[in-house]
Amino acid sequence: MLTLKLGFRNLIRQKRRNIITGLIIAIGIFFYLLMNSLMMGMEDASFKNIINFQTGDIQITDSTFWENKEELPIKYLISNYNNLSNKIKALKEVNALTYELKFSAMLENGEDEFPISVQGISPKNYGTVFKLPGYIVSGVMFKKGENKTIISTKIAHLMNLKKNDFITLLFKTKDDTENTIDAEVGGIFHTLNPSLDNNVVFIPLDIAQNALNTGDKITEISIKLKKGTSLKKTKEKLANLIKKANPRLSVYTWKDTAGSLIALSDAKKAGIKMILGIVLLIASMGIINSIILSSFEREEEIGMMKALGMTEKEIVATFMFESLGIGLIGGIIGWILGGLGVGYITKYGIDLSIYGDMSQYGIPISDKIYGIFNLLDFVNIFIFALIISLTASIFPSLWVSKKDPVRAIYHR
Repeated sequence: MLTLKLGFRNLIRQKRRNIITGLIIAIGIFFYLLMNSLMMGMEDASFKNIINFQTGDIQITDSTFWENKEELPIKYLISNYNNLSNKIKALKEVNALTYELKFSAMLENGEDEFPISVQGISPKNYGTVFKLPGYIVSGVMFKKGENKTIISTKIAHLMNLKKNDFITLLFKTKDDTENTIDAEVGGIFHTLNPSLDNNVVFIPLDIAQNALNTGDKITEISIKLKKGTSLKKTKEKLANLIKKANPRLSVYTWKDTAGSLIALSDAKKAGIKMILGIVLLIASMGIINSIILSSFEREEEIGMMKALGMTEKEIVATFMFESLGIGLIGGIIGWILGGLGVGYITKYGIDLSIYGDMSQYGIPISDKIYGIFNLLDFVNIFIFALIISLTASIFPSLWVSKKDPVRAIYHR
């Protein structure tokens, strides 16, 4: 108890120096919490963007097609999928599913041509898995059997197209012969998904199947799961189900598609932690400096305490309590600043509209970026700051405790 009182007293005696050191810790905590909150917000928006517009929660497709999915080969298709779909729908974890037939084509407007990816979709159930129908800014979603297409605002601008204009899709069929589809632009969409906005057009599934000469076949089944469902366990259950139906098929989650994005996010988080480490390292140097200066200023006092029987361990504990106090000051101030900053960006976000549509840079944000409040981050960073403070005090306090009491009293 005596060492605690002495540590607290010394903390007050050198309050200006200790507050400055604590503020360095607080600044590090504040920027870490703020940047990590923004990073989590962008990560969450990016992942939801992939799930809501590209993959759903889970995709089922031919394993060879998946390995070559960038080329969109149409010879690795799923046949007799209705029976399999009924079995999938019967699972309690499944909320909805839809079918797609993807292939590559050249889009022609009579003057220019542009390489694109085409997705033949089932208009009846596509909106139960994906949010594209809600992002049509002009026109409406086509119906089954209609020679109509949905294109993005970017493609419309690039190819000088508008609603009710006609386009031609030039492609190779399953038999490797050339074929075309003439379609009317029935709708124009604008999502926050760069993959869709940059080079994807949609047509009815039955129109795509007839033109490609694939028969009643598709490239993949996309599935939306119910909230709270375990992605890993459902993937395993679906894998066992389709293994019996068709061993060539495989199950993939949205994380399999977002692997590079997850790796990039992890790298950015590591960068933020590195910056935090540098700031706290500077703060630890300040703590070491503070203890050394305190020892010189209180050299006679330390000598008297040792002469009166105070042990080296008690002296070390005194200085460690002082350092812990600095860490507490920095941690509490950092918590307050961080809480205010994270609370603001979580509720109001940061306006990026002055930079235009951020999705054109590959960022799935149109105007604002929002943070995410994570209590565990606050707890972890506070504990980390205290550990840094205590660790930084060990060696200088040991050095102080080794001083000879007589020499300390007489400054020799």
